Amino acid sequence: PRGLKEGEISEFARIIGIVDAYDAITSDRCYSKAVSPVDAQKEIYQNRGKQFDEEYALAFMQAIGHYPPGTIVELRNGMVCIVLAGRRKFRHLPTIIVLRDGDKQVVDEKTADLYLTDSGELDKGYLIRRSLPDGSFDIKLEDHKVQLRGDPLASA
Repeated sequence: PRGLKEGEISEFARIIGIVDAYDAITSDRCYSKAVSPVDAQKEIYQNRGKQFDEEYALAFMQAIGHYPPGTIVELRNGMVCIVLAGRRKFRHLPTIIVLRDGDKQVVDEKTADLYLTDSGELDKGYLIRRSLPDGSFDIKLEDHKVQLRGDPLASA
């Protein structure tokens, strides 16, 4: 608003700008529908060094990982899940909560650690095909609040 140039914007404002944009992009707003966290990261990445500070944009993306907790995902086997927690070493293979089977029918919730696909202990059908926006297949994140104890990345 004040016409400040890149170096004149405070460090905190540059960080908050990225987080605020991510929140706006991934939330339903009166002017636009929410997009998936992966698509939001793509937008931030494409605008790094222009709209967003490049160093902080890359650090933000590294910190939240490919599929941050709360991301709704569809697996290769058709199951629909919510990402529960990531892992430092296997960011692309998070722990998930399965909510729909391959036919998109409601199932009893169960967790799965997708990093087990790397060792063959879990079928490759459990790899993530794509992320989905909130509300997909009638799954609303507000209905699936999970209380975590401790650091979910501690054992990763």
